[in-house]
Amino acid sequence: AVGAKVQLLDEAVTEQQSKVSVVLFKPPSWVSQNQDAITEKDRQRLAIRLLTRDNCASEGAWSDFKRLRPDADQGPVGLKEMACAGRLDYESSGLLIFTQDGRVARRIIEEGGKLEKRYAVDVKREAGWKGPDVVEWAVSKLRDGISLDGAKLKPADIRVKSQKSGRVLPGESVKLEVVLREGKYRQIRRMCELVGF
Repeated sequence: AVGAKVQLLDEAVTEQQSKVSVVLFKPPSWVSQNQDAITEKDRQRLAIRLLTRDNCASEGAWSDFKRLRPDADQGPVGLKEMACAGRLDYESSGLLIFTQDGRVARRIIEEGGKLEKRYAVDVKREAGWKGPDVVEWAVSKLRDGISLDGAKLKPADIRVKSQKSGRVLPGESVKLEVVLREGKYRQIRRMCELVGF
């Protein structure tokens, strides 16, 4: 009804405040999410298994974490109801956020969200590339928003970070900073492949 007052039960507030979110740097050759773990080898390389005392930033942070998860000292933490908000592919490294809080996960991964994701990308010109070999052309195409899977992507912010400009020969490397406002399957790799990297 109009003007009705809604109040959360104390138990609900306590439950919400006990939700855990953890930031983890995923190195290459680790799997971000359970559904990506196809083989037994993959399941042994789930990034969540890196959440151990040895990988915790400080003793205080580990104490806070252990308060919420008393069995954390018994090895890698397979936190109940802990989900990875977003993903990095197997070959990539970078920041992952694991959370028990659905509000946090939705804010990070929702389509049309305002949260930007920033990536440092090192690409090389493909051997046998038949298109233009000018860095500015490739960056312009990426900025304008190209199509993947039959849908136009939102324009990306792209900056060339290496000093290299002009022509790029096969095998030469270019460092880019890429800012995305959406997240498609292997988006950056696939975008770069379309412009010859």
